[in-house]
Amino acid sequence: MINNFQYPLHFRFHVSSFANDFTATDDVGETIFYVRAKIFSWRDHIIVYRDKSQTEILYELKSNKLIDFQQTFTIIDRNGKILGKVRSH
Repeated sequence: MINNFQYPLHFRFHVSSFANDFTATDDVGETIFYVRAKIFSWRDHIIVYRDKSQTEILYELKSNKLIDFQQTFTIIDRNGKILGKVRSH
């Protein structure tokens, strides 16, 4: 889906409103991802968009438990296909 990154990648974290969000760009300044996660919710839900316009969802990471410090996230692509799981520590 996304390839041809120009390394190194750069991450710019936005300190704003009621969400943790950041933009990932490649070395030439092309936006690779825009990631948004609500911070005041019972279950973590992270959405990875194509860019800051938030019109095209690439992936979603959904927590399987209510508030937990070692959550397991299910990774889902834009077609609803489960790609795998990842656990935070």
